[in-house]
Amino acid sequence: MKSTHAFSLVEVVIAIGVFVAGVVGAIALLSSSTDSASQTLDANAALRLAESSAALVQQMTWTQVTAQLRENSPNPIYANKDGSRNGLVNVVEIEEAHYQIELVRLSNLSPVTNDDDAGFLAFALEISWPVRQDAAGILPPSSRERFTLKLAVNR
Repeated sequence: MKSTHAFSLVEVVIAIGVFVAGVVGAIALLSSSTDSASQTLDANAALRLAESSAALVQQMTWTQVTAQLRENSPNPIYANKDGSRNGLVNVVEIEEAHYQIELVRLSNLSPVTNDDDAGFLAFALEISWPVRQDAAGILPPSSRERFTLKLAVNR
């Protein structure tokens, strides 16, 4: 007589369950690492955008910088996701915006009262992202990532 050995139905179901659990765990791990990589890419792009924006602000005239600081950002400056279109140079519509750029006066170092007599202006260049999410529309500033670069311009 030949002896044959086959797997029982219970063994097959358990093996499939273990395999599915492993695949689901691997997919979950992959998903979280993809999100982390995406956040890192956005943060690196924000840093590059901050550096290029700082260079653009350094090229502005004293009057342009003081006007931007006095306006208290009623017209936010936007940049697209890869930072190639910066609102300091050209118009970026809210529909394509990923980053928001704000110039915020550091009033403890540069009070508003002495712009005409001041030798320098101290301010922070703040970049927040993402401005929009497809399903949620425009996100409130409190739920965005933020990067701040402190700067000063001389007269």
